[in-house]
Amino acid sequence: METSKIVILCTALVGLLATTTPVWGQPSPKSKASFALLVGSNRAGAGQEPLRYAVDDARRLADVLIEVGVYDEERVRVLIDPGSDELLVALEALQEGLADAAQQGDETVVLFYYSGHARSQALNLGDDELPLSELRQTLEALPAKVKIAVIDACQSGAVSGIKGVAPAADFSHNSVSGLDVAGLAVLASSAASELSQESSQLGGSYFTHHLTVGLRGAADQNRDGLVSLAEAYTYAYNRTLVATAATAVGKQHVTLETEMKGKGEMILSRPGGSGSALSLPFGLSGELLVHRESDDVVMAEVHKAAGSSMRLAMPPSRYSAIVRQGDRAMRCAVQIAPKSTTDLVLDDCAPLRLRKTTTKGEIAEKAPAETLALEVMFGLSRRWDDDFSQTMRDFGFENGNVFFPKLQPMLAVSLAWQFAPHLSLVLTGSNLDTLTYNWPQWGESDTTEAKKYSLAAARLALQLRGSLAVRRWFVLFAQAGVGPTLAWTTFNESSAEPSVGEDPLTRDYREYHYGYNLTASIGLQLMPWRHVGFALQGEYIYAPTAKNEMGQVHDSGGFNTSLGLRGAF
Repeated sequence: METSKIVILCTALVGLLATTTPVWGQPSPKSKASFALLVGSNRAGAGQEPLRYAVDDARRLADVLIEVGVYDEERVRVLIDPGSDELLVALEALQEGLADAAQQGDETVVLFYYSGHARSQALNLGDDELPLSELRQTLEALPAKVKIAVIDACQSGAVSGIKGVAPAADFSHNSVSGLDVAGLAVLASSAASELSQESSQLGGSYFTHHLTVGLRGAADQNRDGLVSLAEAYTYAYNRTLVATAATAVGKQHVTLETEMKGKGEMILSRPGGSGSALSLPFGLSGELLVHRESDDVVMAEVHKAAGSSMRLAMPPSRYSAIVRQGDRAMRCAVQIAPKSTTDLVLDDCAPLRLRKTTTKGEIAEKAPAETLALEVMFGLSRRWDDDFSQTMRDFGFENGNVFFPKLQPMLAVSLAWQFAPHLSLVLTGSNLDTLTYNWPQWGESDTTEAKKYSLAAARLALQLRGSLAVRRWFVLFAQAGVGPTLAWTTFNESSAEPSVGEDPLTRDYREYHYGYNLTASIGLQLMPWRHVGFALQGEYIYAPTAKNEMGQVHDSGGFNTSLGLRGAF
């Protein structure tokens, strides 16, 4: 009897869970009655500096609403840098769309988002202003059952990344109280007397970034595959507060004011219905940063605690995930395929060195920071025939370079000083060509006469190098420069009469020539170890230096390819 009761209870419980918990990976139905208008404005008005990421924030939030929300792509509109008139026209069009949906008996929902400049009582749209009171009246007039306003702004932005310059009468705080109408929830990026901030590392504002990450599933506290307004607010509040606690501006508290009585829990996204996702395992702990490799867009920055799993809805693409655990960091390559969930497996990750920086915990995502590097390169240079060498042949001289008649071994030593993230000054010294011409002649008498002409050259070059890290250990570079060249020529003449048995009579003539060299090269650096690696380079040198009695100048340069060792510190 007791066994049958347990069976009935378990069956009922399974049935209850089946009705309340979505099937993971099953696409969420899109609603024709859910509308979203998102405004991103980087434009600055009088006394303001342009913002960097407001437009990007609006676009990313739109992507999230379409990917994991209930919003159909046709019902999501993004306005980029609008004027006040354009924004009002868009709100009127939104009102018409809501009215049509309401006539069909649908439960209409509207989400309004704004990221940009604002003063205490108005949106700043470049040189235009839209008073908060007018925005409130327009939102009140929208025929929607549920209205959500998300405001990521405060007073006028500054270069430092603050979305405001004075804390008094902050717009985000005023928007919570000023937009307080029945059926409207207002989620604002900061509280009174606080300033909203942008992050160059995240490529967006702290608030909007953590809001979008929360909607992708990080805010799903009860793991039901749904993210409610309350869950999104709690996650954005906590993560924004932690992220801004150590900034120069100070803590930023996300605020929420809602009059949603009798309307039940408001669901903002359904990450459980996403066809593709990144799964963070139960035992994983640490700070996680995920960015898309195609455009380096930061998709998620989350704090993962051990003891619970997490699923983040992500569109199919190739990603790079950086996991930091204390003073240890690693990079993981992640490929998310359509309609599949990819697990983050730390065993497949490569160790990553943390670089020293003024910002605590910043991770070297591309290449290790270095100041000086010493490079020793060995290679072959291709000689060129010119009027100078042709004249030597015309006078009967023969090429004395038997082993490498057209190629010249080359040794180059370079010292590189990196003075900017992608720029270095490089001082290079190397030999150039070494030529030998012989002129043997035997006359009708027993006298033997021989002549030898040799030329050698070396150069210094100061070059500007630009580098681009493709991976931490793989760096492409290009460089060009100019410097002095020194060449010296030696003419050796000897004659003797073997029948007499006299020692040969020898005369030497040496001359020094001064010139310049122009150089340009491309190459790559392979640094599999912290301080030691390899370099491969292709270079062209133009070095007209040595001159003969006829005024002809020999170019000691040419094309060369070299491979060598590289030490960085």
